[in-house]
Amino acid sequence: MLFDRGWITFEDNGALVRSSHLPAAVASQIGLDLTNGRHCGGFDEKQRAYLEFHRNAVFETTLKKIEDPLSDLISPALY
Repeated sequence: MLFDRGWITFEDNGALVRSSHLPAAVASQIGLDLTNGRHCGGFDEKQRAYLEFHRNAVFETTLKKIEDPLSDLISPALY
C-alpha cells in the first residue's frame, strides 16, 4: 500500500526512497524499516522500467490526489 499510494519507491539499485510527506506516526506504526537508502534487493530490467515510471508518475504525486491519504493506512482513533 505504501508503494501504491506513492509514499515509497525504489531506485534501480534497490535502495528505498521514502516520501518526505509520509507522517512519522504512520512510519512508526507500520512496523517496517523505512530508512532512506536501505537496500531492499535487486530488480530485473522490466522491474527497473516500471520503477522509473513509478518514480516519475506515482511517487509523491498520487497522495496529492487523494483527499485523505492517511485514512486507509491508520485507524480513525489514531488519526
